[in-house]
Amino acid sequence: MREVLNYVIDNRLGSTEVADGLGKKGVLQLDLQPLIPGTYLAGEVQYMYTMNESNWPIHEQAENALKGKVVYIDSIDCADKALFGELVAKFFILYKGVAGLVVNGRLRDIPHLKKYAFPIFFTGVSPLGVYNRKTKLSSAQEAYVTERMDLFEGSLIVCDDSGVTLIDKSYNEDDLLNRMIMIEAQEDIWSYCINVLKWSTYKTICMKDYLNNPEVLPPHFNAIVRKIQF
Repeated sequence: MREVLNYVIDNRLGSTEVADGLGKKGVLQLDLQPLIPGTYLAGEVQYMYTMNESNWPIHEQAENALKGKVVYIDSIDCADKALFGELVAKFFILYKGVAGLVVNGRLRDIPHLKKYAFPIFFTGVSPLGVYNRKTKLSSAQEAYVTERMDLFEGSLIVCDDSGVTLIDKSYNEDDLLNRMIMIEAQEDIWSYCINVLKWSTYKTICMKDYLNNPEVLPPHFNAIVRKIQF
């Protein structure tokens, strides 16, 4: 998936474009928000989890955090308590060198986290943190973690102000790369038709009149239209 990731980052494809390229799929249905508005984060996922109102598993798994990965942390049965704050985030990002964090849960120490402008996406805040105690997965939790690990580990993730989109590693890379190229090209053509030709959105997006009137497009757009099936 390296070529796909490079293309996404080089062209700064956002969560919206990627979701469109995936056929309106991949968006994580969570209230994930950036710590700092305007943050863009994309990379390969390393999956982690914590459970039972404890962050002991996070501390333990953080030992094996990999440089350059986007760490996705699942919160399992942690109520509305914050999973961690400044020290853990600093350890992940500054000392382990991960690209960023996507936390399916709440955080605390928000003023301190914002001071560092860490690339973090999370679901909410709370001054009340979880406990630091050993805990074990139940059989049901273990099944859930196995399923989530299979989905997230090694997949790609794209995060921005619009949300978070997961690119499942099971996609064929060549097909996926063509999808990403196609969606960006389509956006460029639509932008040209609406902003330069002053066409309506109906004429451009619904009717796609540029397909029947290729002479209105610059030559490089025509080459794209011929190459890619929209």
